[in-house]
Amino acid sequence: MTDRNEIQDQEWTQERASGRNAEFLKGVFFGVLLSGVFVMTAFLVLNGTLGGKSASGEEGAAVLTSRETIRKLAQIQDLIEDCFLYEADGEELSAYLFKGLAVGLDDVYANYYTAEELTGMEEAAKGAYQGIGISLLQDPDSGQMRVAGVYENSPAMEAGLRENDILLRVGDTDLSGMDTSDVAALIRSLEEAELTVERDGEELTVTVKLSSVEIPTVDSQMLEAGIGYLKISEFADVTVDQFEENLEELKAAGLEKLIVDVRGNPGGTLDSVCEILDDLLPEGLIVYTEDKTGFREEHMSDEERLFEGPLAVLVNENSASAAEIFAGAIQDYELGPVVGAVTYGKGVVQRTYRLEDGSALKLTTENYFTPSGQKIEGTGIQPDISAEEPENGSGAEDGQEKSGADPQTDPQLQAAVDYLLEM
Repeated sequence: MTDRNEIQDQEWTQERASGRNAEFLKGVFFGVLLSGVFVMTAFLVLNGTLGGKSASGEEGAAVLTSRETIRKLAQIQDLIEDCFLYEADGEELSAYLFKGLAVGLDDVYANYYTAEELTGMEEAAKGAYQGIGISLLQDPDSGQMRVAGVYENSPAMEAGLRENDILLRVGDTDLSGMDTSDVAALIRSLEEAELTVERDGEELTVTVKLSSVEIPTVDSQMLEAGIGYLKISEFADVTVDQFEENLEELKAAGLEKLIVDVRGNPGGTLDSVCEILDDLLPEGLIVYTEDKTGFREEHMSDEERLFEGPLAVLVNENSASAAEIFAGAIQDYELGPVVGAVTYGKGVVQRTYRLEDGSALKLTTENYFTPSGQKIEGTGIQPDISAEEPENGSGAEDGQEKSGADPQTDPQLQAAVDYLLEM
């Protein structure tokens, strides 16, 4: 059963005993050891070419249930029980066994979640969770973990974390090889997290205390000449209501033209971005997806629009996934220019499938396309108006007051204002 349609990874709420003490390291070691059986056996057939054969002649994922694999797994179990000096953690062995399968798919977005991790994911998608208040992006090539956004009034903001910080270590734990969900789970397993980040080529360490975080995903203010500025930091479940509330506030203040800023926005849920686009687009296609069989699913807008004036969209290299769907749809309908820099280029959908025991497997299942058929994966959205990145990285960053958007210090915002002043 498909539990949720996601198009990004972010800082999910997950409660998992992941203290980096000796007990945990033993669990990790033997989980990785056991999962290695499947990774080594399945790697050649699961690295994106599921039609291949294993050394034993099994095709595709069938190798996972082959007698050869089961026999090898039993041999490793015997070795652990008979020869391993310490007590193996059964839950860790099981979790890392299945996490290893996800690694073997050679898909940076695939992952296995325990039941506890899945509960945290679902809570975070609603827009409120226990954490430090950041969103994360992982570079698919280097695997580096980058802070894509810092939430307003969050512990992360108070500690001094910034957008584009590269997260290197949590305590003494090197984050190499971990994905965003695992990093988030590690951070949230600690009452107080010591984070080592790289910023402008230098390493620095900050200490962050966890607390309940309500994600403020939308902020707005009026600029000059009836131009409203509205920033969306991510597309969570709470974002739709926040967007509509902020839009109504701008209208009451004399809104005539609109700038929507999705710079530093790592994405979110497909439902959220489609509902918001439905408020802006004329009746028609918003986005469509295609799976490996060619099956196409379309998402449509109706004729009811909350705003029909001139607009512009701000993007940068950290605008990903749902943010790219947003920019691409506005661009395709020629409602206004996309301003800034080429976007991140994440154009694939992940679906999370709940398993019988409450755990789940997340897989990349589809490509998504803008209304005109632009495939964003690997290429991103090309801006209609290129403009220099502001010094702070994204203009009015998460956490600034509503007066924080300043065209005089933000060339990309100024370019959008100049365009709208001529309309």
